[in-house]
Amino acid sequence: MSLTASLDASTVTVTPGEETALPLQILNSGRTVEEYHFEVVGTCAAWSAVEPAVLSLYPGDSGTVSLVMRPPREATVLAGESTFGIRVMPTGDRGDTVVPEGRVTVLPFTETTAELVPRGSNGSRSGRHQFAVDNRGNTPVTVRLGAQPGTEQARVVFASSELRIEPGHAEFAKLRVR
Repeated sequence: MSLTASLDASTVTVTPGEETALPLQILNSGRTVEEYHFEVVGTCAAWSAVEPAVLSLYPGDSGTVSLVMRPPREATVLAGESTFGIRVMPTGDRGDTVVPEGRVTVLPFTETTAELVPRGSNGSRSGRHQFAVDNRGNTPVTVRLGAQPGTEQARVVFASSELRIEPGHAEFAKLRVR
């Protein structure tokens, strides 16, 4: 085999909405000039790229490219750990393809929104509503429900005391205003 590829670190931690680069060392131990192409494999492939995308090396030379990870701040990029690989493919000898592997940890973030549906009540004694909570973060959240008395003489009673909401989902709690 005339190709050696190794990551500077086998683990990397990324923050959604930010960019992280991980160096990849390439060594051409063959006898001819070789051009290498790269492909990221794994769950991070949709938001990762190798820069530069092509690297040419003379025999005995080494070079460095960067695995650049740009996870979007979206609920679809789940928090946690997963494996990835970088397929290094020489143009001349396809049989020399190697895939160095690593682990990526996506840090969690929370972002929730809430809305009362309907927004107002028309009744002399009580109104029925739903309290909608959206989890726009990338990790499950548990929301405790409750209401404190304000200046109005209203009492709010929730049908449940908490909601567990998966990333990218919404849950509804019934409530009554008296």
